[in-house]
Amino acid sequence: REFHTGHFHGEESITIGGVLIRTLKSLSASDWWHLEKGYCLNLPAAEAFVFSKENGPEAHFHTFVKD
Repeated sequence: REFHTGHFHGEESITIGGVLIRTLKSLSASDWWHLEKGYCLNLPAAEAFVFSKENGPEAHFHTFVKD
């Protein structure tokens, strides 16, 4: 089993009780608030996952979004 969460400006994967929890990168671009908080070095990114009923995860696509 996997849970995908977002909002944060970094990637992280942890396993708790046999469940993989992925924190995905944010799609939002940097603005003044991000600069003040020190989040200006993170690139926006999009991810897609392909799962099958028989085999589970089959593909993971990852791309960075340019400002």
